[in-house]
Amino acid sequence: MSDGVGNIEVLGRYPDFATGSKAAVAIAADPDSIALLAEREKIQSSILQGPYVYRDVFGEVSRQPVMLFPEYQISRQNLKHAIELMPEVKAAMHTSTGLFAVVPVFSPEMDRFIVSHYFDSLEDMGEKIDSHAISPAFQAVVSKASQYGTLLNSSVRIAI
Repeated sequence: MSDGVGNIEVLGRYPDFATGSKAAVAIAADPDSIALLAEREKIQSSILQGPYVYRDVFGEVSRQPVMLFPEYQISRQNLKHAIELMPEVKAAMHTSTGLFAVVPVFSPEMDRFIVSHYFDSLEDMGEKIDSHAISPAFQAVVSKASQYGTLLNSSVRIAI
């Protein structure tokens, strides 16, 4: 839903930048990866973007397959304040909703703060939005957050 509909995204997670960099070098040298990129080049409608690198700033990645990604534009001077709000965001959400946040390290847009809300299914997401995202507690956090940054977009991705 929203930005990125029809795209396939490949996400990887590494314990540190050195491990991630080594993996990138290995992937670039892998014969299967090289063949896949050559095949993709033949398809004029496909566009390769990235890789972009982000740093974890709150929470943990969840194995829940549905992810709601609000993306905020935020100045670095306000980043600390936004991160400090994350426990309040978590407290205002249903206990089964995963929460994770990142900021860019290598990206075309360096003034971003991306939050991942994790759900068990699209139906679960709809129920949790109805029950918690419109609650006074959650809306109070949204109001506080608006003084630190601007919500640019929000999209939904499903793990396959």
